[in-house]
Amino acid sequence: MRWRKRRLTRRKEGSILGKREEIAVDKRRKRKYCRLARYEKKARKAAAKEAAKQEKARRKAEKRDLADVARIHVDAWKQVYRGIMPEEVLEKRNYDEQRQVWERKLERAEEDLYVSEISGKIAGFASCRELDKEHAEIETLYFDTDYRGKGYGTKMLEYLLQVLGTERTVSLWCVKENPNRKFYEANGGKPGKEKEVLIGGKRVAGIQYTFESKKERWSI
Repeated sequence: MRWRKRRLTRRKEGSILGKREEIAVDKRRKRKYCRLARYEKKARKAAAKEAAKQEKARRKAEKRDLADVARIHVDAWKQVYRGIMPEEVLEKRNYDEQRQVWERKLERAEEDLYVSEISGKIAGFASCRELDKEHAEIETLYFDTDYRGKGYGTKMLEYLLQVLGTERTVSLWCVKENPNRKFYEANGGKPGKEKEVLIGGKRVAGIQYTFESKKERWSI
């Protein structure tokens, strides 16, 4: 009998210890979960803050931005179109003349020019124009080398589509041999018409990408 009582006592003690261990494990799990929840909450706040900062970074260009716009424009042409455009055409492009071209375009209101400003620096730019109530065209979209492949181009494209209005069909022309043109397809652009343009005595093929309006998407 004594042996049985001792066995029962040990079982009870073991059961109590087991429960205590379970409670301790549960507490550790809860503390870990709380830490993770706090970390995730901070991460979400930081991401939202960064997103808001980036939204503010995209704005309409001012005259003081044109030197940076011209630099990015010229450098992008020389980097992307080397071997596609005639060499003499690329070599003739320079910052000062390109800045003057943009000054004239803004003065004549030929295009709306927007810039992406990150940490006080102009990282990229894009321009567009409204053709009519249902159509608009993106003329340019270029970013400095340090900011390519990081999602800024996608954000700028989304911004332009919002600015031009979701009810419009937006299109753009791209050099067919441009190795980066898949960017437009990845962001919903549908390839369509093609044409050739004479640049510096060389025929350069172009392809049009179209971004459908919401009205067109809903009618499908």
